[in-house]
Amino acid sequence: MSTIYALVKRMNLVLLLMCIVQVPRVMCQDMKFVYPIKDMSISTEKDEFPMTFRMNISSDISFVLGLLENIKTELMKIEKIPGVQGQVAVNETMFRSVRQSVVVANSTAKKLKLITKYVGPTEIVPNELCAIEVQNNLDLQIFAAERMITNSILAVGLDHAIAEMAPGKEAYINVLNVLQDSYLHLRTIEGRVSDMLEKLEALTSGQISPAIYSSAQLDDCILEGEADKLTLKKCVKTTTGLLCYLDVEIYTKNEKYLTYIPVNYNGVQILLPDKKILAKSTDGTYGLLSCRDEEEELINDCIFNPWEFTEKLMGPNPESYLYLFNFTLAEPPLPLQTVDGSVLIMDKRVRVSIRDGQAGDKDINNVSPMSLSFSASSTVTTILDKTKLKFKAGSLDRGFEIVTSSLNATIISVMHEKALRDAVRDMDWNNIFKYLSFIIQVLVMPVAVTSCSLSLYAVVRSVLSRRRRKKKEKMAQKYNLRRNYEMNKRMAKKMRREAP
Repeated sequence: MSTIYALVKRMNLVLLLMCIVQVPRVMCQDMKFVYPIKDMSISTEKDEFPMTFRMNISSDISFVLGLLENIKTELMKIEKIPGVQGQVAVNETMFRSVRQSVVVANSTAKKLKLITKYVGPTEIVPNELCAIEVQNNLDLQIFAAERMITNSILAVGLDHAIAEMAPGKEAYINVLNVLQDSYLHLRTIEGRVSDMLEKLEALTSGQISPAIYSSAQLDDCILEGEADKLTLKKCVKTTTGLLCYLDVEIYTKNEKYLTYIPVNYNGVQILLPDKKILAKSTDGTYGLLSCRDEEEELINDCIFNPWEFTEKLMGPNPESYLYLFNFTLAEPPLPLQTVDGSVLIMDKRVRVSIRDGQAGDKDINNVSPMSLSFSASSTVTTILDKTKLKFKAGSLDRGFEIVTSSLNATIISVMHEKALRDAVRDMDWNNIFKYLSFIIQVLVMPVAVTSCSLSLYAVVRSVLSRRRRKKKEKMAQKYNLRRNYEMNKRMAKKMRREAP
């Protein structure tokens, strides 16, 4: 008896040690009907107010255009340097360098003339507390460029002889540097003029471009919050530029919610309310998020409401309330990384492997649905058909852990039965019959008509063939009789001639 007791005790000890060893590897935890996936920032307080946004435009456009003309004149003086005109190769090089800067200056001048079309005769002083005045200072930038180019050309000189302007000489290099610097300055100015023109065109067409949005975001009115929505009401041409009136909505207070998604069991998962997100607030309250936009942003405009089934669904034994839940047929999603860095896999067809540092890939048995946690130095790779995903930034110090579902086969079977029963019950039989009749009309009817036509054709052809065959037989019989008659007649004549 003592021997049996000792053996049982030893077996229990072995089982206990096996469990202790298996805990870091495979664990059955709280993966049941839903699983936490990520955090969402939800706005809890918003503020709305009007705003004016003015794109200021230089009133003295003729002065700015004159500066561009001076730049072109100064650059073209380089073509008249004696050392440039006396050498064909040097002349071609300098000519190309000068002309590319002249082309950019002409393009900038055309865009500046287009910008002046957004200036009107009306002078308006906004009354809104939040008023943004965008100062582009293009006239100052062009003035600075004109002074730099003029002084640089004056510094290098315009009286160099052929020997001084030979390739590689100091004067030759200095002149090329001036031309290169001038071209870069002009391209920079042209880019800023183009940006301003694009903003003006976007505003007048009723759009708020990302550049305008970022400019508004930097204003003191919005800086303390997070801009949610800018609505453009109208734009007016004024003496100082294009003035636009906006309605602004900003988030002033946010709260994080941990969101959950249904766990898929061989194509079946729990059915949550349509367009709702199961979530948990920071105080541990469960409920549903109803969001304004489907696309998730940095901050989402959602409403958090309680749900009568959350206590049962998120409780310790949700399977005991299986009869209260609805289930649906759904395709298992692709693997995805959760908020804790683990990889959630719900498709048994996915091949899973892990690589730790420089070691080779190690295949992992897919016991979907499962959550795979791994170390920061490891990389998890999942492959499904032609889709290959890699996941990094694990949360463990070393090794990996697998969390699997604690639902048994009986519960999963009941889930499938309920999902199929609900799918059949929710079918719209009117539409089904309509589609069936359509299929019959489009597919079955042509096939039936064709089959009948072929059958009728075969019958008619058989009848005609039989008639032709009988006619041939009659003609052959008649021919044979006539032939026998002629032969007998000739034979009779011959016999009479041979008779004595």
